[in-house]
Amino acid sequence: MTTMIFFALILIAITFLIFVCAKGPLVTETKSAQQDLDTAQFKDDFLQQKVSLTEELAQKIIDQNQFDERLTLLSRDLINQTKDIKKETSFRTQNYYILVLLFIIIPIGVTGSYFYNNYLPNPSGKFFQKDDKSLAKQAHLNTDFDKSKALFTPIITKWLATLKSNKISIDANLEQLSIPDQMLNNYIIALLVFQNMQAQAGFTDFFEVSILAKLYLYIDAYDFAQDTYEKALALKQDDFDTLSILAQISLTRNKNQLSPESENYFGRMLKLDPNNLDVYLYYADALFQSGDFTKALGIWKALQKSYPQNSEMLLYIEEKISKLEAQLNNPLKQRVINVRLTSELVIDKEEYPNAKLYVFARIPGQAGAPILAKQLAVPDLFPFEVELSDEDKMMVSSKGIVDLAQVEIEAKISLRGVATPDPSDLHSHSQILDNKTNELSLDLHEAH
Repeated sequence: MTTMIFFALILIAITFLIFVCAKGPLVTETKSAQQDLDTAQFKDDFLQQKVSLTEELAQKIIDQNQFDERLTLLSRDLINQTKDIKKETSFRTQNYYILVLLFIIIPIGVTGSYFYNNYLPNPSGKFFQKDDKSLAKQAHLNTDFDKSKALFTPIITKWLATLKSNKISIDANLEQLSIPDQMLNNYIIALLVFQNMQAQAGFTDFFEVSILAKLYLYIDAYDFAQDTYEKALALKQDDFDTLSILAQISLTRNKNQLSPESENYFGRMLKLDPNNLDVYLYYADALFQSGDFTKALGIWKALQKSYPQNSEMLLYIEEKISKLEAQLNNPLKQRVINVRLTSELVIDKEEYPNAKLYVFARIPGQAGAPILAKQLAVPDLFPFEVELSDEDKMMVSSKGIVDLAQVEIEAKISLRGVATPDPSDLHSHSQILDNKTNELSLDLHEAH
């Protein structure tokens, strides 16, 4: 029904546009002819009155000064009347073009809004219909779901059988899964049918349930993916890979902060494989992100002995240890905020030789100068990482971020190379961090 109303509105707008475009020149031509007649009439009146004035001057009814004065007034009237006609023509012409422009922009805007709000790309780069509240809503949007089931059930069944016969791993990537085009072109409906098939079967096949979860994960439907992976884990409780994926999903949904849920996943993985260095590294990073610096430092130090001298991983761990120990031992470096900057902007350094990148930290809701500020050259490539600490304080006597429960971070590129606000500045949105969060990502975009 919504689709029918949408296309009806588009049809009305296009029809009106055709009408305006067709009638506009005709109306303009008619008005133009009338305006030519009006101008000619004004000129005739002027000439007649001039003749009358000349006769009165000849008969000495008026003197030369009176003649000049009245002739001047008549000339002004003629000029003003001609100007009024031209102004009216210009105003009407402008209104006509504004109407045409509006009825070009409106259908394009409505069409863009419709597709933005109703369609999203699927993993293949094609499009599927987007659901506003939950994927399950699509079943109600599709008035004939039984037909969809009849269509997709044999396709999905055959596809799963092919994957099994080819011994495709559940860790396979999208290309290796070779998802049929019919499913890709109707991704959400195909997922719903797949979900319905598994529900009717009681979620008893570990491989099939894992593939369903992976399909949810491909479109960042983390809640559905986690729920489905939990069903797979119930079928195979000691599956290390499933626990690993669940830990990643849990951290993603919790903004990279450890929770009792993700702690449980890490604990189960380490119980299954106590010597898995990758799990320890991942767990240490998660502890660091969550502000548990002492525990993270202990794990990194324990891992030092597990890697060869001068290996890339050992250098990575030693760098982490060095920075964290400096943070913990030096009050001025007790907290370091890592700011990851992204942008699609390209700054022409020849055109803007003075351009500078600034990253600021402020007390949320407090006006005035920032408490921290860092000035850098504009990087040639994004993403670009910046570290903020109390070493970047604007004033030595001012409060540092170590003492703050919350801090507001923002960034900008100043094309003029000034820290003070400027209309040409390219800004990021500000983001507020609590005292346990030390990493964030900001995107620089066009000037406000």
